[in-house]
Amino acid sequence: MACLDVADEKIVYEFVKFLDENAAEYTRRTVGNPMGAAFMASRFYMTEQNVHPGALRYYKEKGVRIGG
Repeated sequence: MACLDVADEKIVYEFVKFLDENAAEYTRRTVGNPMGAAFMASRFYMTEQNVHPGALRYYKEKGVRIGG
């Protein structure tokens, strides 16, 4: 997911949380395309500097490693 840096932190946090918590359903409905916080972080080059603060807060709470 991409968003503008001016997007509301709480909304981005809740959206990323929703996507992660519903990853199994998303995967089932998209014929096996995996999704979830850990998957997203592992597949895309992300650093704490280029992740929205709302998403970063959720990733940290979940223990998802960012940047490397």
